[in-house]
Amino acid sequence: MLAVHGYTGSRGTMGSFGTELARRGHVVLAMDQSGHGTSDPPAFADGWGGPAGLATLRSLESVDESRVGLVGHSMGGYSSLAGARAHPDG
Repeated sequence: MLAVHGYTGSRGTMGSFGTELARRGHVVLAMDQSGHGTSDPPAFADGWGGPAGLATLRSLESVDESRVGLVGHSMGGYSSLAGARAHPDG
């Protein structure tokens, strides 16, 4: 699962979601959107990091590429959709 925070947040914002998803057996990547948290600016570029985050998640050995999901809060929903649009096969 790719977990993406909303505007002005950071990956820590999705901590409780990530913890619960992991408790239920999911591999979770909570990312900082571009220009937020510890990521580099600009904030409003490249789908806010959604496509890159999804590509990173799919590259992990512990992830079954046929069972990838996205969850986003507020602007993180847009970032998740940008990732899905960039990787429609995944």
